[in-house]
Amino acid sequence: MRNLLIATLVGVVALLSGCNKDEDKSQGGAAQGTSSTSANPQSNPAPAVQHNRLPLGEKTVGALKLVATMDAPVKPGGEGAFDVVITGGKPKAVRFWVGTETAEGSVKARADEETTDNWHTHAEVPNTLPPGSKFWVEVEPPTGDTFKASFDLKVE
Repeated sequence: MRNLLIATLVGVVALLSGCNKDEDKSQGGAAQGTSSTSANPQSNPAPAVQHNRLPLGEKTVGALKLVATMDAPVKPGGEGAFDVVITGGKPKAVRFWVGTETAEGSVKARADEETTDNWHTHAEVPNTLPPGSKFWVEVEPPTGDTFKASFDLKVE
């Protein structure tokens, strides 16, 4: 009976320690086709989930560097999954939206820091995209004034 209990616990631990969707985001969401390996040569880890992130670009504002990616091209009336890796200081707040700089007709979404330096959220895409629509990031830096940065948007 004790051996059965131990075998069951080992199986549960193996299942729980398997693939984690957030593993690639610790790489800033930009790594493609990478897999996780273990330092223990006797273990047989499951491969990490691979995401094909679409790079949107990078910008530097003051001491902060922003690198933006998205999961897939967006559709008007849908939503987009966006990540921005921000290095050079931890922001107080980060917001994303799709549309124009004024955000008129758009909904700003608060991004959460999913992993160190990687800010993520799903932003609504307006039913009708105004001409020149972009992916916008608003950052409240650790010190100083809030600023905006834009990135070219990929649309289906």
